[in-house]
Amino acid sequence: DLHLRGRWGKRGNWRGRLDLGGSDLAFSDAGGLRVGESLKFRLEGRMHGDLTRADGDLALILKGGQLYLDPFYLQAGQPLSLKLAGQTGLDGRRGRVRRFQLDYGQAIHLEGQGRWQRGKIQALALQGRVADLDTLYKLALQPLLIGSALDDLKLTGRGEGAFSMDGNGPASARLQLRQTDVEDNAGRFAVQGLESQLNWRANGASAPSSVAWRQARLYKVRLGSARVNLRLQGDRVVVAPFSVPLLGGKLHFSSLRLEGRGDRLRAETGARLEKVDLAALSRALGWPELAGRLDADLPRLRYRDGRLQLDGELVMRLFGGRVVVKGLVVEDLLGAAPVVRASIRLENLDLAQLSRTFSFGRIEGSLEGRVRDLRLVGWELASFDADLRSPPRDRRRHRISQRAIDDLTELGNGVASGLSSTFLGVFKDFAYDRLALKVRLRGDRARLDGAPGPQGGYYIVKGALLPRVDVIGRNRDVAWKDLLSRLRNIRIKSVVVE
Repeated sequence: DLHLRGRWGKRGNWRGRLDLGGSDLAFSDAGGLRVGESLKFRLEGRMHGDLTRADGDLALILKGGQLYLDPFYLQAGQPLSLKLAGQTGLDGRRGRVRRFQLDYGQAIHLEGQGRWQRGKIQALALQGRVADLDTLYKLALQPLLIGSALDDLKLTGRGEGAFSMDGNGPASARLQLRQTDVEDNAGRFAVQGLESQLNWRANGASAPSSVAWRQARLYKVRLGSARVNLRLQGDRVVVAPFSVPLLGGKLHFSSLRLEGRGDRLRAETGARLEKVDLAALSRALGWPELAGRLDADLPRLRYRDGRLQLDGELVMRLFGGRVVVKGLVVEDLLGAAPVVRASIRLENLDLAQLSRTFSFGRIEGSLEGRVRDLRLVGWELASFDADLRSPPRDRRRHRISQRAIDDLTELGNGVASGLSSTFLGVFKDFAYDRLALKVRLRGDRARLDGAPGPQGGYYIVKGALLPRVDVIGRNRDVAWKDLLSRLRNIRIKSVVVE
């Protein structure tokens, strides 16, 4: 259905009208990068000009069908309307769009104006509003984000914004989000109740910006509501100090700076954890449930090229002593299988608190040691070298209960000691000289060791005084899954059902 009408004047002036309609239209290029199927559309236009220029307006309405223009795909469930009004030289060297308007049903509205010269944009101003952010994401954003951490999201909410360019490139942008929820379908993060007012300028001072949310989640760790004030200019973001409620405590950021874009994004911050509930944290991370509160200092965190790195030491005060993490690095933090590397130092931990937390029998005394070359892949342990022991000059009393001896014997040998069935079963606890346990994990095999012991064995517990009880390990090589099973059995035995 095509109608063309035109008229030529004596001085080369001309005027024309186009009316084109179609249904069930299909096309495809040789590479399959531009494909249309079952298209139903209407194209209308009015133009006039002379031998050097053309002026007029066009309106295209797509009412149905499927359209693929690599990488964008549209299944026209709602009418798509595009309107243009402007003028151009017939040589294509310069032109101006007086009015541009794009509507996709009631979900998306975009309008603007601009001009170009010799194939380069000289000025462009766009403004728009979105009543359904999920539609905009699937239609225009997701195809550009394939392979990134943002390529599989679910969004609800609405927004509006503006964007401008000049002859030097992007000049300014504004974005407002209202009543927005963002959820990563891979379960890595989520934000509810997101509200933002973002103002960016390429040059010169920008207006203040802010981001707020009702609650958020990073993997299984939940964050409370917060409001963040920031400045956006060029490729730099400067965030004012802020705090986020975290598992009964708070996470404080002293400063945050981001520079660069995309794969070249760099960030730097300092942070502090205050009174975080260890029980809630361990449940969120799938750890054995820890007791108490966590305070920690993260003096400097840096992010670059997908790599998160802690400069200095992360110091955590818990179990009456300190746990110091050094050399912490997370590769591909939001990827499918993040890789974590670190070394850990244990200083003067109270074994009474520790054994109570992990449901061993009661042990009194102190514990120190190191975990070197710790490596997790996809948050699962892949390798480490652990060396745990009693401090040489421990000031705490050294006592170990009968059940703790059974538990540690089972850990080192795979079978319980059966101590309660002997005459020693009348004693509730025993004195010991020292504890020692070494575990070396590589892949699916664990190598066990302790202090040098008799007949090729190794001491896990070296007794003292009478009656003396030693825990001697004989198994040195064990499947990691079997060692984990022994640890789980120790915890299960402590459960009391009433």
